[in-house]
Amino acid sequence: MNPLDIFRTILDVVKAGYQAARQIPRVTCDVKGLHKARWSPDSFHDENGNIIAEGIRIETAGTILLANSGSVDTTVKGVQVVCMSGRKILGQLECSVKSKKSGYTPPLSGVILLPRRIWGPETIRIEGSLWGIDEPPKDLEAELVIEVVSQRPIKKKIKLYL
Repeated sequence: MNPLDIFRTILDVVKAGYQAARQIPRVTCDVKGLHKARWSPDSFHDENGNIIAEGIRIETAGTILLANSGSVDTTVKGVQVVCMSGRKILGQLECSVKSKKSGYTPPLSGVILLPRRIWGPETIRIEGSLWGIDEPPKDLEAELVIEVVSQRPIKKKIKLYL
């Protein structure tokens, strides 16, 4: 083990002890089985039928697993995928979860994560439009952002495979 790994391990132990003492949730995320994304041209029209904006629409699906290893329950505030090209943010894609009864539901907000429990694996759909571009850039990067109450957002780099 190099000194940096030892330092990270010690820091993780101190952080876990601090969170347990302060009763803070500790949610982690695992993304598996992300399908190849489909994209198509998209346009936004006004009430007269004139095109206001043009862009692309992206759709994909995958599996997500959330785990709360903290000592208190928490709730998911929101989930989105931020798309970037270089350092420029192109837009955000919305995430919805597949329900066993009614297909896909609105965004993942409101999911309750109990202490020392997992939520998932659940199938999620990622979809939305990026405006001002004609096709996906070659350097397109995507980051899954999960906002959890009483915790910093969880950020995971994902590949859209466009």
